[in-house]
Amino acid sequence: RRCVQETAQEPYALGPIVLETNKNAAGLRYSIVKYYYSLYIRKGGYGTIFKPLFFEIDGDEETLQNKVIEEEILIGEHILVTPILYQGVETVKAYFPRDTWYSLVTGELVQSKHEAGTYRDVTSKLPDHVPIFVRGGHIVPFQNARGVTRLKQLGNNFKLIIALNEEENGVRRSSGFLLSLQDYNNKQLSLIHISEPTRLLSISYAVFCLKKK
Repeated sequence: RRCVQETAQEPYALGPIVLETNKNAAGLRYSIVKYYYSLYIRKGGYGTIFKPLFFEIDGDEETLQNKVIEEEILIGEHILVTPILYQGVETVKAYFPRDTWYSLVTGELVQSKHEAGTYRDVTSKLPDHVPIFVRGGHIVPFQNARGVTRLKQLGNNFKLIIALNEEENGVRRSSGFLLSLQDYNNKQLSLIHISEPTRLLSISYAVFCLKKK
């Protein structure tokens, strides 16, 4: 909302960089929108899927710091978002709790589970997407949202972003839920579980294509 005399706030009115940034952010959001829905369904409509880190990370006092509470957020239990909130700033220090963390978009390993939780440099330059990370041991269903204007257009073609985590017995595992949503009354979730033996130590992050009938 704005007064008549104020500058328009629509993305297209704020210049090409803001418009492109908005398009990238919206595209990423709708690429994982069924992950959002699977979280809502698993919670049965109660609580929130957006939460501060201390809701899910036990015994880590750093997650209680104002900077972490105000500048980082979890989507569900497994996706960490570290937006850059300050004008003119491209790199910030973001806190990663002890665990394995990968960049959701590039698959780059950010932190191993054997490392203590620490602050790390996170960089994002307009019009890049917001920095977003996935915890090892979890699967995120991803879809191509290019040109999509309605949710039903997403269909049931998925890329499964699989962030493997090394368990105590040396086996890498990852699990997650896949939601098939052709209409708003379909609330079926399918459990996905993947294991890889220790000999495949070079594989820690992978993308598989899947069409769910």
